[in-house]
Amino acid sequence: AARKVARTARFYWSPAGSISVRPSVAGPNQRIDVSWRIPISEVSVSSFNRRESISAESYDWIGLFRSRKRIDQSDGHILSREIKGQSNVIFSDRDNQKYAVGSLHLRTPRGVGEYDFRYFKASDILEDRGQELEQGDGSDEAHEAVKLPLARSAPVVVEVQGAALYEAIEFVENNLDDDKRMSNATSQLATLIGQIKTL
Repeated sequence: AARKVARTARFYWSPAGSISVRPSVAGPNQRIDVSWRIPISEVSVSSFNRRESISAESYDWIGLFRSRKRIDQSDGHILSREIKGQSNVIFSDRDNQKYAVGSLHLRTPRGVGEYDFRYFKASDILEDRGQELEQGDGSDEAHEAVKLPLARSAPVVVEVQGAALYEAIEFVENNLDDDKRMSNATSQLATLIGQIKTL
């Protein structure tokens, strides 16, 4: 039988802008502020032009992911919010460039662990921004479409704090009853136990 050649993909990804999150450490289901600053040449017009956002068919969006989720995987986000004319345009004297800046008020997930926020352009598929894809077997096959974020935040740590412990335990217990979420719930439980030991 012919041996299957393992194929590997390497991504050279550099952010086009930045996302900041405050606070960086919080309990489950607590308010956090997510802000972004990205050159307007990189984002969709509908993200900062309210008139354009009314007729647009797709929008830029921000997604919350587990930090261990690969940068080239845009599916599997825990939550997402479309950016419909919510950005403002500012001019930077430092680099003579216009930026789309904005913010959202969101809440942390109920599960403990590390997460990050990622900003995606509407229908953003592997394009410019110095991103390259190399196939380890050197084949000439067409690359599959890959969505990559324009920006990614530093990790946001969700940990149990006071009364939030009971909510976190309830969240894990509910997920243990779901076969599709059992693996995630087990990981959550291990993280939760580790945090309890340090309280």
